[in-house]
Amino acid sequence: MAFVSLAVKDAAVMAALSDLAKRTNDLSIPMQDIGVEFSELIRQTFSDGKSPWGVEWDKLSAVTQAKNKGRRAGGEPLRDTGRLMASIAPKAADGGQAVTIGATNVKYANTHQFGVKQGTYGKTKRNGPIPWGNVPSRPFMPILGNAVILPDAWSKAAQEIIADYIVEAAL
Repeated sequence: MAFVSLAVKDAAVMAALSDLAKRTNDLSIPMQDIGVEFSELIRQTFSDGKSPWGVEWDKLSAVTQAKNKGRRAGGEPLRDTGRLMASIAPKAADGGQAVTIGATNVKYANTHQFGVKQGTYGKTKRNGPIPWGNVPSRPFMPILGNAVILPDAWSKAAQEIIADYIVEAAL
């Protein structure tokens, strides 16, 4: 089950896909290539410590750094185990005619993408809040609120992939 996934409805990308669909009945390979490209761009947000739009993620709080002393090299957000970043992968959908991008089954993906307030998930057996402090949003996918907003570079990357396939289909 995907806790966070991405459905792109960028107008320029959709127009390019529509043009390609008129030239071929198999979008599976270009969709796969777009999925791989976007998955790499999502992974890059982890490496950069920035949202897809280039906004730096909040640093780890002093309390979090102290709590995890010795466990986290450099105290970089979302880089402790790399599990969330490694879980980002494209997945074919609609018989290969679409792709789900950024699907992950890591339970805490939503927590980090959108942020949560202390105690949102209830209490521990010792009556402590879960999470024990506020977790700021650290968006790694291009989602604002309920909308997918592709950064221009992401949209252009998808359009370039599609354009390459349009040229191939014309040959």
